[in-house]
Amino acid sequence: SAVARYQIPDDPRPSTQEGLIVDPLWPLFAQMLVGSWLALPWFVVNGLALGSPTKRREWLLAGASLLGSAALAWTIMLLWSMPAVRSIDPAYALLAVTVLKLGCAYGLYMVQHRPYELWRYYGGKPKNGMLLVIGARILAKPAVTAALGKSVLAMIVLN
Repeated sequence: SAVARYQIPDDPRPSTQEGLIVDPLWPLFAQMLVGSWLALPWFVVNGLALGSPTKRREWLLAGASLLGSAALAWTIMLLWSMPAVRSIDPAYALLAVTVLKLGCAYGLYMVQHRPYELWRYYGGKPKNGMLLVIGARILAKPAVTAALGKSVLAMIVLN
């Protein structure tokens, strides 16, 4: 006879990579200070390690950030090719990409924060992500920025 196990729908189910779990605030800071190339994979890995019941929503937000940034970058380039728009500084248009990315990162933080707090309340010991954020900002971001230059990919994965 099989015994049914009681499961709370919002209850996180940590994986074997439980040692990778950090407060979702650190990937949010990574988005702000380093860029999407670090923050979005970190949110996804954190959600998988946490066993987040909201991981589909997290993946959708990460995908919306990437695809939305690509669509906005393409639109900005298309508009920039028009002579009437050429006199406007493109930095203002790039703010839309930054706002989209920060909005998606904040949404990821809000979605992942609840399962994280439940996991922590029941004895989970998170890692500190501060050194990764600071190290990536100081060491890796200049190299990634130099490698990408002013390409469309830079618009999508930086900032």
